[in-house]
Amino acid sequence: MFVIMLVVGSASALGFGVWSFVAPFGMSILDFFDFLTNSVMMPIAAFCTCFLIVKVVGVNRIVEHVRISSAFKRERLFDFMIRYVAPICVIIILISSVANVLGIIHM
Repeated sequence: MFVIMLVVGSASALGFGVWSFVAPFGMSILDFFDFLTNSVMMPIAAFCTCFLIVKVVGVNRIVEHVRISSAFKRERLFDFMIRYVAPICVIIILISSVANVLGIIHM
């Protein structure tokens, strides 16, 4: 982990100086890392979270934990959102972000 952090940190630090000629997808190194984390890795992590809640943990277990502290009046809405709406929205965000960087669409 130390080596990875040293390499990535050094690339970010040198991106506006010595390595300013390196421009993946026409971005500076720091902008590329920002795109990678915000527009690619976060949607993938959100999709995996939805998948794990639905398939591994189970929505009912989440509902039970919420009911311990308060009444859960929107249980069916939560179930629908975590199963269908959130994964579709996250996939749309991922595809549109990557398509924008590749020049397929313009936002």
